[in-house]
This record gives sequence, C-alpha cells and structure tokens, in this order.
Amino acid sequence: MIGKFGLAFGIAMNAAVLALVDKHTYGFELRGNLWQPGKQILHGNSPYDPEYPKRALAEGLHCCVQALYPAPTHVVFAPLAWLPFQVAMILFTIVAAAGLVGGLWLLGMRSAAAFGLVLMFPPVWSGFAAGGVMPFLVLGCALCWRWRDRAVVGGIAVAATAVLKVFLWPLRLWLILTRRYRAAAVSAVTAVILLAAGWAVFGFENLRDYPQLLTNAAKLEQDHGLSLVRIGGEWLALAVFACLLVLGRRSFPVMVIAALALTPIVWLQTLEILLVPIVLAFAQREAYADVRRLPRIRISSTGIHRARAAER
Repeated sequence: MIGKFGLAFGIAMNAAVLALVDKHTYGFELRGNLWQPGKQILHGNSPYDPEYPKRALAEGLHCCVQALYPAPTHVVFAPLAWLPFQVAMILFTIVAAAGLVGGLWLLGMRSAAAFGLVLMFPPVWSGFAAGGVMPFLVLGCALCWRWRDRAVVGGIAVAATAVLKVFLWPLRLWLILTRRYRAAAVSAVTAVILLAAGWAVFGFENLRDYPQLLTNAAKLEQDHGLSLVRIGGEWLALAVFACLLVLGRRSFPVMVIAALALTPIVWLQTLEILLVPIVLAFAQREAYADVRRLPRIRISSTGIHRARAAER
C-alpha cells in the first residue's frame, strides 16, 4: 500500500512540475537540442552551428542551446520535428519515462516504492521538464549490463549508448578491461557504422568541425554546471577518473561514475545517470542476501546432505 502511494505521489509530482514549470524552462533542451535541429535534418541540412560557440568565446557571450549530440542521435529524434512542439514534448516525455522505467527494471528494480522515490529524484523530474535524453542513457546502460556476456548484442548496446551521448565512451574501455575483446571489437565497428550513417544523412557536413564545436561549447558551459572540471579544473577530473579506473576498472557501476567524473559539462539532469550504479548496488545487495538464505550443500563421507544456512 505504501509503495503504491509513493509511486502515485511520484507520478503526480512529475505531472505537477510539467504543468507548472516556467515556459522558458519547459522542454528547452528538447526544443534547442533536438526539435529545432531536427527541422534542419528533415531539409537535408546539418543541424550544427559551429560558428556561434566560436564567436561567443571571442566576444564573451553565453552559449545557446543548440545541436551538440553526435549525428546519429539527432537523426533518430529528427522525426519529432514533423510534430508541433507541444505534441513532440508530450510524446518524448512518455517515451523517455518508459525508457527510464524499463532501464531500472532491467537493472533489478521491482519495488513500486522505489520507482516512486526515483521519480522524486531532482535530476529525474528536472530532466523530464527540460526534455533531456538521460532516461535513454539509463536504458542503454541497463542493456549494456544485461547483455554484458553476449558479445554481439552487448557490443552493439555499448556502441549505441556511447554514440547517443559522447561522455559514456569509457563503457568501451570497460569491455577491454574486463577482457570482453570480441564485444569491444563489435562495439568499435558498430560505433563507426552508426556515426558514418548518421553524418551521411546530411552529407557529412560539419564532420570536421564537430570536435572543435564540442570543445568550444565545453569552454562556454562548464563554468555553469556541476562538473569536477568546474570545481577543481581538468586535472582534478583526470585524477578522479584515474583513481576510479585503478580501484574499480572491472566494475560496470564504477565505470559509469568515472565517465561522469570526466565530463566537463554536468547539469542537474545529467546526474540521472547515477541511478545506474545506485540501483545496481541495491540489486546486487539483495541478490547476495538471497544467496545467503539458500540451503547449503554439505558434502560428507555418507553422501550429500542439505542444511539451511543459519541467519547471521
């Protein structure tokens, strides 16, 4: 009963946020990062504007919300530009919510109360209000984890997740560090295919400009976010990333945290990715507790006998 009440409260809270959020905040990321760039793609043009960040740096201006995702991400969401923005926002929010719930389910979350608590997590409701893609990254990470021992589909999942948003590139490094070499090879090939197919849609325009575009945008926006780069500079971010690699290089949750530590642009909604290591930690703890409650197999000279493990 308490769990259902918590879930209902979480849903109601998100609905209220979406209804009451300021019109300038409502869907600003979907509008600027996906919906408007999608219109350019539907006309066969590049969604990128590499000149504005360059000019903003030179003139001391603030960066605008614009196309910054890799080309495949913009191409996948470009059909939203066929719809009026309000309709696109509603559809996007529904699909994003389904992706988040599905991802958490794959990671092992089953409790209605836990889902309600997640919906009250500030990065979640702020992400829904802005129209961000983080729920799809949570789903992508969940698929990477679920298929970690299947070389082909696991490699494809890692490639698609890292291509969706660049900062999760360390997931490919995790494949190598855990000796999943075949999956790493599949991931590398798939990433190249996805990137080539995405940029081919608009004739590879701005492909060479893209790395500099990201660099300029990071310089403009990193001082306004929550990243380690803002707190202590690039050396702090690199040091934390290196420490996490040394301490937990074979751990998927640690690699997700390491990816977040290294990214120069972190907004509140970006912290939604922390749900992946948090849910995995609780799921693995529950699995360990279940294993301890299983009957023990005790081998003796007279044969095999079952004995229940004592509760500790």
